[in-house]
Amino acid sequence: MRRRRIAFFSLTVIALLVLFYTGDPIYLWVVIFQLSMLVISLLNILITFMSIRFLQSATPESAVKGDSVRLQLELHNESFFPFAHLTLRYSTPETLYTGEECHLSTSLLPRKSEVLSVPIKCPYRGLYQLGFTQLEATDIFGLITITVPFTVYHNKPVDLLVYPQVREIAPGSLVNREMEGTKDTTQTRSEELSSIAEIRDYREGDPLKRIHWKLSARHKKFLIKEFDGSLVTDSLILVDCTEHRLEGEEAAQFEDTVAECAATFCKRMTDDYQSITMITYADSRTELSGASPVDFPAFRELLARIKFCGDLSISSAVKLERTLMGNIGSLIVITRSPTDELFEMLVYLSENDCRITLVSVLKDNTPDENLIRMFGELSLRGIRALSLIPGEDISLQLGGGNQ
Repeated sequence: MRRRRIAFFSLTVIALLVLFYTGDPIYLWVVIFQLSMLVISLLNILITFMSIRFLQSATPESAVKGDSVRLQLELHNESFFPFAHLTLRYSTPETLYTGEECHLSTSLLPRKSEVLSVPIKCPYRGLYQLGFTQLEATDIFGLITITVPFTVYHNKPVDLLVYPQVREIAPGSLVNREMEGTKDTTQTRSEELSSIAEIRDYREGDPLKRIHWKLSARHKKFLIKEFDGSLVTDSLILVDCTEHRLEGEEAAQFEDTVAECAATFCKRMTDDYQSITMITYADSRTELSGASPVDFPAFRELLARIKFCGDLSISSAVKLERTLMGNIGSLIVITRSPTDELFEMLVYLSENDCRITLVSVLKDNTPDENLIRMFGELSLRGIRALSLIPGEDISLQLGGGNQ
């Protein structure tokens, strides 16, 4: 196409020079023909940018890491003239890490429409803005190419929420102290001490013992008792969201492993009807509680959206939450390599009868004598200490498989 442009403009210039030198009318007609083509090219580009209409969407609007969605663009030519040749560039979650350009090409005849659809891979969890970013039009003669951003058309990118994967681990892998040796659940103890706050419709996963049988019979549908006050927390999950200074795919793999590990624990414990509270310190303190399978989607969404930009260390977070830990049976900490300060805090809590699980997501599997010593001492004090490298499956250490 570049050669075509060079040849076209070279011919025009030569025809003009020969016309001025000889005055032969045939060269005048050549110049007029060349300029006419140039005007038609400009009109073709102008009509294209003024008349094009489009609608973009992603289906579905959310996915799980490893899945694919379809990015769709519906184009309409509402004019009576053919459009210029269109090249549409678009962004995906992968382009954030690879930097590779993605594009589609098409042409539209008058009063026609076309739907362009491409599969988009979701390699990492997170909230992404994807969609078409640039519209490049080349006239029907291939002489002029103009590129404009889609923002000129007040186009908004499509939000895609990618959830972390959930691994399956063995039931009872994360049993708190109160549940050991008894079948009584947190929910039962909490309900015995609470009054009914409201009645709501049954949702899948609600325990049958919370059904209000008299009202259900009267209204001919299952109704659930909601109790006043928050549930007594048996387990606390602290997720380290401090800034890690990693970049690119290395950062994405690290964050995915932390989020996946936390999501797996939340799924297992809510499936076991354990009352849990998860706390993160990213932009601000975020707390989320639940005690049954119906509560798990909220945990998963939080872990999909969370950003690792906090400035509060995990040891400081443990200190701040010590008052809450006085009423719990187990503490789960998901962080990077533990510091001496965190080590001392965990030892202190274990001496106060707190069941602790520490998961450290390490940069790599390079042996670290200080870390080996620390894990050995934690194990001797009854603290379960696990280590993962980015991308490693937590179920390999706790038993289970993919879900």
